[in-house]
Amino acid sequence: MLAIIALLALFSVIMILFPSVHTDSEHVLASIYQDGELLETYDLSLVSEKSTYTVTSRSGRQNIIEIRPGSIGMLHADCPDHLCVEQGFLSHPSIPITCLPNSVVIELRYGDDTVHAPDAITY
Repeated sequence: MLAIIALLALFSVIMILFPSVHTDSEHVLASIYQDGELLETYDLSLVSEKSTYTVTSRSGRQNIIEIRPGSIGMLHADCPDHLCVEQGFLSHPSIPITCLPNSVVIELRYGDDTVHAPDAITY
């Protein structure tokens, strides 16, 4: 019984970290939100060189996001814990990059998905 529970837990983790396989023709879109409001969306398959996008909160704190060909990540954050920076760069939809102190979320999705704001679980 314990082995079955362990296998189910392992399967669940694999499904979260490695979502369903999509074809190469589908684009990965990266959406940047602050306080639940969509600020910018990038099609990572169309990015040809590195660029940065800065998000400034009402309190003056900044998040610097780097957009690379095929991936996106938090380069710098004024938050105290820097967990968002430690998440690294994402190239496929799995877990969003979230900076809770600055209310910034980077969410990836496949181009065939509909646009939606991050849900309450993200926060």
